[in-house]
Amino acid sequence: MKEKFHQVVITFFKKAMQPTNKLVTDLVSMESCYVNTGHPDFLNGHRAMAIVSEKVSASKPVQVDPKTGKPLPARMDSPSSQSLDSDDNKSFFGSFWASKNKKKMAAMEPPPPTLKASGTLSEREGQEVEVIKLLINSYYNIVKRTMIDMVPKAIMLTLVQYVPIILVCIIEHGS
Repeated sequence: MKEKFHQVVITFFKKAMQPTNKLVTDLVSMESCYVNTGHPDFLNGHRAMAIVSEKVSASKPVQVDPKTGKPLPARMDSPSSQSLDSDDNKSFFGSFWASKNKKKMAAMEPPPPTLKASGTLSEREGQEVEVIKLLINSYYNIVKRTMIDMVPKAIMLTLVQYVPIILVCIIEHGS
């Protein structure tokens, strides 16, 4: 009887593993096919830009007036601040949607014939990379929390919930 019970349990779990694996795979596919930027925990682009700007400004040395020894106010005419706050490009994300010529808004410009990566990034490119890293980490953490919550539920649904019912049926019917 004990061997029969073990055989029945192993057979059940082998049969139940396929739908469980499919459900977990479908959960991962659901998360990868749509990035929900409207999620309440998602770090929006403007906030990410603010965080990166704070880090950059904190890492820059404060200029001191040599006569008084007091810190000088931040200059707004530097090239990096002009490129970040120009009228044509309100924000990093606005640059994706901004159009130089409103009449040609529907037509996309072709990509350059060759793309070459330079060894160094400009200050703006470095900030854009950091913003993208923050956004990816933000969404990854949301997905990770979702998976930590949903995978045990999937296992309960497909494996654990029906074990007593199916095991009784298998033992009674012998197959």
